[in-house]
Amino acid sequence: MRICTRRTFLTLLAASLLLLTSLPSLHAAAPAERSARITILQLNDLYDILPVEKGKKGGLSRIATLRDRIAGESPSALLVLAGDFLSPSTMSSMFQGRQMVATLNAAGVDLVTFGNHEFDFGPEITRQRMQESRFTWVSSNVLDPATGLPFADAVSFVLRDFDGIRVAFIGLTTPETQTLSKGGRSLKFLDPILAAKAVVAHAKRAKADLVVALTHQAMADDKALAAAVPEIDLILGGHEHDPLDAKVGKTLILKTGSEAVALGRIDLLASVGKGGRRVETKWELIAVTDEIPEKPEVAALVKRYEGLTAAQLNLVAGATSVPLDTRNEIVRVRESPVGNLIADLLREAVQADIALVNGGGIRGNAVTPAGSLTRGDVLRILPFANKIVKLDVTGATLRAALENGRSQIETTAGRFPQVSGLRFTFDPKKPAGYRLVAVTVGDRPLDPAARYTLATFEFLLGGGDGYAMLKEGKVLVNAQSGPMDSDLVLERLKAGPISPATDGRIQVAP
Repeated sequence: MRICTRRTFLTLLAASLLLLTSLPSLHAAAPAERSARITILQLNDLYDILPVEKGKKGGLSRIATLRDRIAGESPSALLVLAGDFLSPSTMSSMFQGRQMVATLNAAGVDLVTFGNHEFDFGPEITRQRMQESRFTWVSSNVLDPATGLPFADAVSFVLRDFDGIRVAFIGLTTPETQTLSKGGRSLKFLDPILAAKAVVAHAKRAKADLVVALTHQAMADDKALAAAVPEIDLILGGHEHDPLDAKVGKTLILKTGSEAVALGRIDLLASVGKGGRRVETKWELIAVTDEIPEKPEVAALVKRYEGLTAAQLNLVAGATSVPLDTRNEIVRVRESPVGNLIADLLREAVQADIALVNGGGIRGNAVTPAGSLTRGDVLRILPFANKIVKLDVTGATLRAALENGRSQIETTAGRFPQVSGLRFTFDPKKPAGYRLVAVTVGDRPLDPAARYTLATFEFLLGGGDGYAMLKEGKVLVNAQSGPMDSDLVLERLKAGPISPATDGRIQVAP
């Protein structure tokens, strides 16, 4: 039996915090002694329907095979996905996540929660993808401000019955989504811990025996959640791309990595009766390799989407005379040749004094060798379809933006700025907010009172990656009029091979 709740929210702990209060009905009383083995299969941060690492790992057609195998000996097994799958990827740039939903449907996914990338194409596209889904979206803290209800067709929790043991599944997404995704700005995000306390209490009143949280937030936040809400038996998380596990009290926290290179299997052996409640947890990460056969019908769907994209993606767009390094440890930490190229193209496109792009907007996390470049190569580097805007800003605003860009360099955060039209020196040893040593625009020091024109991504104009100060700027060229980042690179390639290089525009103080 599955019961989903999505009704009126009431004030909780603060006037701005709303949660569901109506109880779902139960059709039959539970037996006095109950026991069950509950099998949950976990994925998180899955950006492509195709296998990765030259086809040797991952792939949703292999996940489908594993799901069928495990369901053969554990018929009630659930396949869940802890967020981040609609974007970013080369295919998603073309289909806006439609191919992900279609393939997840075919693979037999049961439950998902929102990751920050579920809103990259805007809330309306997210709604469309949700309507196409045969799986259930569960979210306990992402609300539509207009209704105060879970966004679109999401439900605040799901109650599933496993041989008399009732398990409530809740969903929580990092509130940082409002700055991490341009589509998240129009949504309301409740504090995950406060939301969890309320929805878990609701689930317990609905006679839930166990609680499983699907989360998309940092491990530190998952640990804080487990400590604050010990009624949660299991946290299946996402957001980080490495396999992680932890135990806080009796709560197990698991993350499987990314790109379906491993499938998490968790077996909960639960019993409830006069002697109380007993839960034993066993788990493993199953390597998803090319030794696992592909499920034919899922593989056929993947092949169809490959065919739809191949004609465009495989066309040669131009060439590079040097390798293009888009690894995170380059574009999010230091001056990057690729970052310089992109920032220069932005500044030239809208005739601005300065350009600033966030390193997190440059993707691929790989080195593309010198030689021919296809459209697919470009879209792997710039998958977000970022529109370019031109602003009029003060020097003080620009300085604040540059300080923000250096504020999380220790964590390789995506806010690190790649720039054009200015030069600066920073000291990473100083406290965040005080790391700029010198900034020059042209041959002159940055003047806090002067005004400059700035080319940047629409995402940053909206406050993405902490750049809220850019909202103070006057918009001279809006997103509807500005070009797209990948189109600028594709157009530049028509003029001949590119040779991006560094020129010392970003320096680290000795």
